[in-house]
Amino acid sequence: MDQQISLVTAFWIAVGAIVLSLIISSARLDRAVSKRMAEWEGRRLETERARLELTARREYELQLRHAQKDFELHAKQLAKDHEVLLRQWKSEYAGAIRQDAIARSKAVIAGRVAENIAPFLPSFPFNPKDARFLGNPIDFVIFDGLDRGELTEIVFLEMKTESSRLSARQKEIREAIEDARVSWQELRLTADTFDKALPEVLFEDI
Repeated sequence: MDQQISLVTAFWIAVGAIVLSLIISSARLDRAVSKRMAEWEGRRLETERARLELTARREYELQLRHAQKDFELHAKQLAKDHEVLLRQWKSEYAGAIRQDAIARSKAVIAGRVAENIAPFLPSFPFNPKDARFLGNPIDFVIFDGLDRGELTEIVFLEMKTESSRLSARQKEIREAIEDARVSWQELRLTADTFDKALPEVLFEDI
């Protein structure tokens, strides 16, 4: 009888050892699988990060090439247009003006050329595609970030040489912006508005 009990006890001890061994093995397997999964996820994230960096770099290089090409074409066209205007101006008024007046006109034309091509210069601090040229009373309105779909701020930009100063109107505009006296308004026009208003405006002096 005692021998049978010992055999049963030994049997259950053996079963318990086997079960414990299986539990330990399963835990080790789970840790190994978790480690491999973590390593795989790390490699996947690293690969994805590298892919995104490569895509962003290629997109930046493409935009830079386009901006440079636009700058070259724009600068050439502006130079041609202003050269024609300068020749016409000199031919019409050369007999009635002094050389210093011609020099001043060249400076004005050069300033206008600079204003137009400024967004394409390397030192321009904004994306050229976000810049809108006004000329008067402020040179540019910058919709910073609009081209990439993330508008961060709207900037009123006036270009000046080292010796030039803001005009009285420009100072008033600057003060209005700094005092937050800026608002958004919408004007909606209907077809009926045009039918009634345009004939009166176009033919009121006829």
